[in-house]
Amino acid sequence: MEMSSDIETIKWLLVATLVGISLIAVASVIVAVIFVLGLSVLKEQHYGKVFQRLSEDLLSKNDIDELVQLVEGRLESHPQDVWAHWYMGQAKYHKGVYPESKRSFERVLELEPSWYNSIDSWIDKLDEKLDEGPKLVQ
Repeated sequence: MEMSSDIETIKWLLVATLVGISLIAVASVIVAVIFVLGLSVLKEQHYGKVFQRLSEDLLSKNDIDELVQLVEGRLESHPQDVWAHWYMGQAKYHKGVYPESKRSFERVLELEPSWYNSIDSWIDKLDEKLDEGPKLVQ
């Protein structure tokens, strides 16, 4: 009788050990997934900051064509990126493509209404430019 009791105890110890190992394995996988997701978020934030710095640099150098290329690439992979639309609005403004510039700034407001104070003056300038109409070549 005592031996069957010992076997029963061993059986339950093995079950408890297997359950414990399984829980540790599941927890390890969950931690690994959270870690990988966290790294991808940090990586994306880093690339977003790099994009902003590059855009500012190109804008300050008045390298508008290069800025447009950079922003177009960013918008292909991140169509909801408010900063990409912001820089596209500025680039198109400096190129004199006012309707496209205005659309970009309006898109910024759709994505981030809290940017209204920053965008309002740009839209006012664009409305003035658009009201003037095209200049005739003499």
